[in-house]
Amino acid sequence: TYLINTGDDDGTFEEQKCRYSFVSYVKTDSNLGYSGGNNLGIELALKAGCTEFLITNPDVKFAKNAVKYLEQALLSRSEIGAAGPVWRISTGQQRLAKTIAVWSQEQNRYLWSTPLLNELNGVIQTEALSGCCFLITRRAIDRVWVFDERFFMYWEEIDLCRRMNRAGIKQIVVPNALIWHRSHDVGATANEMRRAYYHYRNWLLFLSKHNSKTRISRKEVYVKLLSDSFRRALRQPGQGFEMLKGGILGIRDFRLGHFGRLDIAEKSRTKA
Repeated sequence: TYLINTGDDDGTFEEQKCRYSFVSYVKTDSNLGYSGGNNLGIELALKAGCTEFLITNPDVKFAKNAVKYLEQALLSRSEIGAAGPVWRISTGQQRLAKTIAVWSQEQNRYLWSTPLLNELNGVIQTEALSGCCFLITRRAIDRVWVFDERFFMYWEEIDLCRRMNRAGIKQIVVPNALIWHRSHDVGATANEMRRAYYHYRNWLLFLSKHNSKTRISRKEVYVKLLSDSFRRALRQPGQGFEMLKGGILGIRDFRLGHFGRLDIAEKSRTKA
């Protein structure tokens, strides 16, 4: 087990280092984001000879035997390369999240749905998995590698899933593997700007990698940013403005080829 700390430490990391002898604690010099942090952990596990890799966020809580059920389903057929749980959002009103995805060729995106209760008796085929938690095999990693670190955060797992789809690697959702995932608080305007920056920049990056109708799809992203910002502004004017500002900055950096962490992109833009 590898616990990777790529951000500021409030003391929790040092406290955890004394608790579990079987965990390898790794602290990086800078924030590598979701993509870079997970890649580092996977590279270390590969060197140690691991054959299955559980990718999970720090705010995930596992039901009893959830990982065991994921592993059993993952190893049941050789064509399966990744397995994800059914998960509930654990803040506010608890509800099943959208965990099943199908690629829409017409809309050039994944369409997500919530599993019906009568579907929760067997393994469910999906074409994408949430990055908050999934188990992936070494065979899949050897074929498509892992996360594209240009994304830094948001869309990186969707990019990985799309690459698995194209390589013929099956993905499944395992209903008896249940987790709870805490929704992130993006209420602060600064967080809203950063979220919008990564979301719209990386959406365009994803389309440029996987979509032949790039020009048409980019227009759809621009329209979506305007409509999302307008709707948010009707409820919370400050957040609507920050969303628009972050999205425009993200679109600009995509056009300039500035990826990775926002701070890095800002430094690059200053030098340009």
